Amino acid sequence: MLDALRGLAIVGVVVGHANLGILQSGITYSESLFFRNLHVVLYSLHLPLLAFLFGINISFSFRAGRNSQKLIRRIVEFFYLYLVWTLIQGVYEILGSRFANTPVTWQEVVNIFKPLGHLWFLPWVAIAYAAIATLQPWHNICRAMLTLLGSGVLAWFFWGVNGEYFYLQGLSLIFFAVGGSVFGNIIIKNSGFNLLSISFATFATLVCFWIFFQGVRVTLPTLQDVDKTAQSVLSGILFSIFGMLAVFLIFSIIYQKINFRILETVGYYSLPIYLAHLLFVPPVRVLLSKIGMSDIMVLVCASTLGLVLSFLYVFFSKNAFLRWTISMPSPCRNMIK
Repeated sequence: MLDALRGLAIVGVVVGHANLGILQSGITYSESLFFRNLHVVLYSLHLPLLAFLFGINISFSFRAGRNSQKLIRRIVEFFYLYLVWTLIQGVYEILGSRFANTPVTWQEVVNIFKPLGHLWFLPWVAIAYAAIATLQPWHNICRAMLTLLGSGVLAWFFWGVNGEYFYLQGLSLIFFAVGGSVFGNIIIKNSGFNLLSISFATFATLVCFWIFFQGVRVTLPTLQDVDKTAQSVLSGILFSIFGMLAVFLIFSIIYQKINFRILETVGYYSLPIYLAHLLFVPPVRVLLSKIGMSDIMVLVCASTLGLVLSFLYVFFSKNAFLRWTISMPSPCRNMIK
């Protein structure tokens, strides 16, 4: 089920980036209300859900006996992929800069402390992994409460902050990763088609609808919001928490009856798909715009074909020529003791 949920989150990321690209390009005007609401919902949920699932995986792997050597190797691999994809994404964006909403320069590419676009997620994963693996908040209640409190304070101050440097980006999401490591096992055991799960899912969904239809301003967790207020931050945090919980529980209920093989496959390859999708999503939008396509729904749906192309990239990257783009070469991995 976790792979399928991860796949659902990645689909949300791809649709979210496609939708945001269209909004930023100025293609949409009077029809944009639905797509702006879609933007709020997706950016409130997809990365918090990914972070929550990531936290669950950390706790599961350490309960299964992961040692410090494997931890260090994994962290080094995340930074390796960050450097590799900074080069790939940088060259790609420079070559296509005349079609981009925000052109990129070589100076921006070589400054690895300032991530390009979505690549901040890789160092975030490494930092969150190291912090949660060191603290191991799932061991006892006191440690869990202190870690949740600390990450909650971090979320409050960095909600709606997109820092300039990689170590200042995504800090609001650590709260969800900690939550996954502490509560994930309990939620999984009690999820599914049962009264408790259905009750919590209904309550979480109603809270989300109440926040959304109150018309209050919602600050998004990872996008810069210079006009944020205490109310918009609180609304954003509550919307993300209850929305993520509602998606998790509703999906667990449906999963008992329906097999999501495609989502499971997407989730299994979630990291390389996440890395590669911006190589394909923007060109589809640009191509359709060039041939005169202006229907927003068609543009958003067609742009998500980038997910299919990203999956094909992952398939072909299993050969030796491209394998280094999705995993650290074995000789380098074996050097880490």
